[in-house]
Amino acid sequence: MKITNLKTAIIYESKLTRRNWLFYLFIVGGMYILGTLIPGVFILGIGWISWQDIALTSSLPLRGIYFLSLFQSLIITFLVCDIQRNRKKAETREVLLTRPISNGQTLLGEAIGILIPFLTIDIIFMTISMIINIFIPNSPVSLWINLFYLFTYTVPTLIFITSLSILANKLVKHPIFSWLILMAFLYLEYNYAATAFYGILDFQGRLLPNSFSTLIGFMDLSSFLLHRGVFLLLGISFLYFSVLLMKRLPGIAGRQRYLAVLAMLFLAFSLCLGFIYIEKYQSRLENRITCRKAFLKYTETPKTRVITHDITYRPEGNTFSATSRMQIQNQKKRKWTNSCYSLTRG
Repeated sequence: MKITNLKTAIIYESKLTRRNWLFYLFIVGGMYILGTLIPGVFILGIGWISWQDIALTSSLPLRGIYFLSLFQSLIITFLVCDIQRNRKKAETREVLLTRPISNGQTLLGEAIGILIPFLTIDIIFMTISMIINIFIPNSPVSLWINLFYLFTYTVPTLIFITSLSILANKLVKHPIFSWLILMAFLYLEYNYAATAFYGILDFQGRLLPNSFSTLIGFMDLSSFLLHRGVFLLLGISFLYFSVLLMKRLPGIAGRQRYLAVLAMLFLAFSLCLGFIYIEKYQSRLENRITCRKAFLKYTETPKTRVITHDITYRPEGNTFSATSRMQIQNQKKRKWTNSCYSLTRG
C-alpha cells in the first residue's frame, strides 16, 4: 500500500510538472543551448570549431551540462514556487490529501515527480550532445564520461536545487517572497560563491577540476566527488527538513522524531565532507606557502652554474642505485662557502 501511494503521488506530480508551461520553456531552452553552444546542430551553428572545444573527451559534455544546469536551476525555482502558489487553490493535488499517505511520501512523491521529467530531458540532451560529438572530426567520445557527469554533476545539482526550493517554500509561506529569496541566492551563488572557500559554496561546482582526458584521466577526482557528495547529502537533508515543516498531520504519531534525526545525520555527513574538502585545499595552500618561504630564504644565496651533470643508474633486482657527478662553476668575483644551484640548466 505504501509503495502504491508513493507511486500515485509520483505519477500525479510528474504529470502536473510536464503540463506546466515552465517545463516547456525548459525544453525550448535546452534546444537553444544545443543549437548555439554545440557546433553543427543547426545551420546557423555550423562554422569553425576551435581546438579547445573538442580537445578533451569532456570538452563538449561539460560545456553543454554547465549551461543546461544553470538554466535548469532557474526554471526549477520558478516551478516549485508556482506549485506552491497553485496549492492555495483547489486543484488536482487535492485528491492526494484524501488518501492514507504520509507526509514523507507526499513530499518525496512531489520531489521525485519534479525530478523525473527534468532528468529525462537531461538524458535526452546528453544523448543528442554525444551523437553530435561523434560526427565532429577528431573529437574523442566516451559514453562512460557522459554517464559519469550525469550522475555526479547533474543529479546532485538537480536534487539540491529542488530540495532547497521546496524548503524555502515551506519556511516562507508566500510564494513571491520565497521566489525572491531563491533568486537572491542564485545571484549571490553565481557571482561570489565560486571562489569562496575553494568553491565549496558553489552547488554547481563551476571551477572544480572536473575535466577528463584520455591520457591522464581526471585531474582531481577525489575533490570533485567530495564536492558533489556535499550537495547531494545536503539536498537529501533539506528534503527531510521540509517534511518536518509540513502542516498536515502525520500518518503515524512519533515519526517526526525519526525524520529529524535523519535530517540531522545527512546534514552532519554533508558538513563532514565539506570539512574534508576544505582541509585538502588548505593543506595544499600550506605546502605552497612553505615552498614560497624556502624560495625567498635562498634568494640572496650566491648562485652557481652547473657545467656538467652525469648520473650513473644501476638496476639491482627490485632496487636500484645511482651515482651523481656534477661540476659547478662560481660565476661571481667573490669567494663563498655555501651556495645553491638548480638542476635544470639555463
